[in-house]
Amino acid sequence: MKKEKVVKEPKEKAKKVIKLSKKKFRKGFLVFGWSVLIGSIAFGVYNNFTAVDTETVYEKEIIEEKNQDVAGVGAFVTNFAQTYYAWDVTPQAKDNRKKALEKYMQPSLLQINTSDLDGAKEKVEVNNVEIWSVQDVTKKQKQDKDYDVTYSVNQFVPKTKKTTNSTYMVRVHQEKSSYVITKNPTIVAPVSKSNYEEKEVTNKGTIISTKETEKITSFLDTFYKLYPTATNKEIVYYVKDPDVKAINKNYTFISIDKLVVNKTKAGYQANFYCQYKDNDTGMLVNNQYEVQLEEQASGELIMTEME
Repeated sequence: MKKEKVVKEPKEKAKKVIKLSKKKFRKGFLVFGWSVLIGSIAFGVYNNFTAVDTETVYEKEIIEEKNQDVAGVGAFVTNFAQTYYAWDVTPQAKDNRKKALEKYMQPSLLQINTSDLDGAKEKVEVNNVEIWSVQDVTKKQKQDKDYDVTYSVNQFVPKTKKTTNSTYMVRVHQEKSSYVITKNPTIVAPVSKSNYEEKEVTNKGTIISTKETEKITSFLDTFYKLYPTATNKEIVYYVKDPDVKAINKNYTFISIDKLVVNKTKAGYQANFYCQYKDNDTGMLVNNQYEVQLEEQASGELIMTEME
């Protein structure tokens, strides 16, 4: 008998197992963690800057829009006042004034003012109109705008050569680029001088040596003698502040007065009056300045800010 041939099955190949050491695992985890952290910080910083930029642009747009609104309301009231407070006594002139006021006042106010010139016997002119304040009084639920405008009017009576000056307030309703007066001109107290007085700048206790004072005074004298006729190229040798430009005035330098100097971290703060003579008018001009001074590597002073 033939023996059966026994076929041996091949052994399975042993599976390759990759062992990851604790050290390598910890290192990989740390790299991943730091990557996430740095990415999060970078993303947060980016968002912060873009958010600030967006907010700044938005606020700028709002401010510009408000300025445009105020300018429009002011111009509207100025034109109204020049019509309302000027008249002639002829029937035709009075009629022309009433028709002109239709462009400014709502119908109910026009009716109230139909007989406002019945007692007028002299021609009156308007010399000047000044807008003092434009206050937004819009109610929250309203989409359009309402403003209370305070203004003064200087009137002149040609026959008697008299002038009068009065202050009034009107309410103006704004709808997009259209305006209408909704409250009749009402007399108010005139604008007056405030009793507020700015405190004088004094030395804050910092000790300024005689040598330092002489150096600062010499610098200021030199610059302000040059300043009225200096070119922009000359100014930059004395001033870092880019807002300081040539003024091109026919001035003669007189003196630096009431100089007060305080030390700062960067150098010095100086407050003073600079007196010039205006050669075109003969007037003595007292300009008031606050400047920041720094000492350069060469030892010379330079102005970093001038207000």
